[in-house]
Amino acid sequence: MNIMEEIKKIKVNLLLEHPFFGAILAQTPIVTAELIPTAATDGDKIYINPIYFSKLSNKEKKFVVLHEVLHIALLHPVRIADRDQKLFNIAGDIVINYLLHNRFNLPLLEGVLYHP
Repeated sequence: MNIMEEIKKIKVNLLLEHPFFGAILAQTPIVTAELIPTAATDGDKIYINPIYFSKLSNKEKKFVVLHEVLHIALLHPVRIADRDQKLFNIAGDIVINYLLHNRFNLPLLEGVLYHP
């Protein structure tokens, strides 16, 4: 199964389990980008490194995609304004990873920023 087929399955799953976030994902183009180490979003598109993504379990793939969707849903790309980009992203990642682990019951990926 290729990366776009896997993401399509994640979209369907999110539409059924979490329609709000599934709708955001359904409207957001996914772009494969090997220059990005893992995944990222600019608020308009989600960029995923296909090599990194292919090594993940299904739950980890859902974590990665939903992580980027939550950046969009929480308006992080819009709200950053003139704040320190690195610090703002760290704070956003901590909040998002907490939600993914504690509210969506997804396993934490190795090395992600997390604080209970």
